Amino acid sequence: MGNYFIFWTLRVSNIFSNFYWSYQSYYVAAWCFNQIYISIYIRCFGVLLASFQRYISLCHSSWRIEQIINTSHRWILPVLQWVVPGCFSVPLVAVTHAVFVSPDNLEVMADQANITLATSMAVVFVSVTFIECALCYGAILRFLMRNRLDSSTAIKRERRLYLQMLGLFAAFVLVFVYNVMIFSFSLYTNSTVKASSSQKVFRITDPTPSK
Repeated sequence: MGNYFIFWTLRVSNIFSNFYWSYQSYYVAAWCFNQIYISIYIRCFGVLLASFQRYISLCHSSWRIEQIINTSHRWILPVLQWVVPGCFSVPLVAVTHAVFVSPDNLEVMADQANITLATSMAVVFVSVTFIECALCYGAILRFLMRNRLDSSTAIKRERRLYLQMLGLFAAFVLVFVYNVMIFSFSLYTNSTVKASSSQKVFRITDPTPSK
């Protein structure tokens, strides 16, 4: 995430515009394009892992997997946080054809095929993680409803934590809807297609909602 904000800040501030423009063919422009979607994979999978951990800890505390991820092998989830999005991003990392508009306008442009690839991968990944995350939240809600008469401190704490995590889930819903819209836009619209060196290119916008 730090890499994303550093690259984005340097690009939009135009402090290193000459560097970006001169080295755009050395994967600089391509990385500015790819990191937008890679950061989405990392964020969404992180939300899923957090939801899954709460689900296992609360609903299946007697399962062996709960002991593994929370006690004996706590490193598993952090490793998965990077390995799974990294493996999924391999086809996207292979995208190398991206350019900037001009030295004074470092907006990223890429082939229509690459845009469709990136948005389709994003909508698939976000959709799968969103559905699995929703299932975890649903299971936790059922558990809390079954124990609604329980006045123990642990259950009260879990209720408060669930309400806090609903805000995170609401943000996930917005990300899901936004990526579906971006994917549909990349398939059916022609309004942003421009000709550049006999190739059709799309203007790239960051599909991550601003916070």
